[in-house]
Amino acid sequence: AEQKEGKTIVDVTKIGIDKVLGRGKISRSMKVIAKNFSKSAKEKLEEAGGEVTTGEV
Repeated sequence: AEQKEGKTIVDVTKIGIDKVLGRGKISRSMKVIAKNFSKSAKEKLEEAGGEVTTGEV
């Protein structure tokens, strides 16, 4: 994870993860970059005020 302009950015493509699943809890807003997201993962991230980005940046 890295901090950019006060936001936490997690790019899981850099560690070989293709899809983010919705298991677990999100306690803070963050931007997550992945190739794919499950429906529940996307919902949880957005409910916490986060952002999902599909693809590599």
